[in-house]
Amino acid sequence: TQRHRFLGNARTFCRQELVTKGLFLQANGDKCVHHSQCFSDCCLIDLERSGAFCTSKSHVGMACLPQTKRSLNILCPCRIGLSCHSKDPMCPRRCQMI
Repeated sequence: TQRHRFLGNARTFCRQELVTKGLFLQANGDKCVHHSQCFSDCCLIDLERSGAFCTSKSHVGMACLPQTKRSLNILCPCRIGLSCHSKDPMCPRRCQMI
C-alpha cells in the first residue's frame, strides 16, 4: 500500500476528487506525474527507474531551480525561507538563506 497524506475530513470523496481538490497528496517516495500531486510540491524525474517520484524541496546548499514551471522537475525548488541563486554565473544555483 502507498503512504498518503490526508488534509481535512476526506472520507466521503473518491481518490480522483481528492487529488483534484488538493486534499489527497502523495508522500515522499510515492510515484507522481505532476508536482501538484505531492505533499512537498516537488515531483522529481527518476531516469534510472524511468518514472517520477515525490521528494522534499531542496535544503541549504543543495542544487535547485528558482521555481516549479513544469509538471516534473530535474531539480526541486528551495524550501520556504531559502532563495535559489548563484553568486557566479558559471556555477549552478544553490539554496541559500534569504
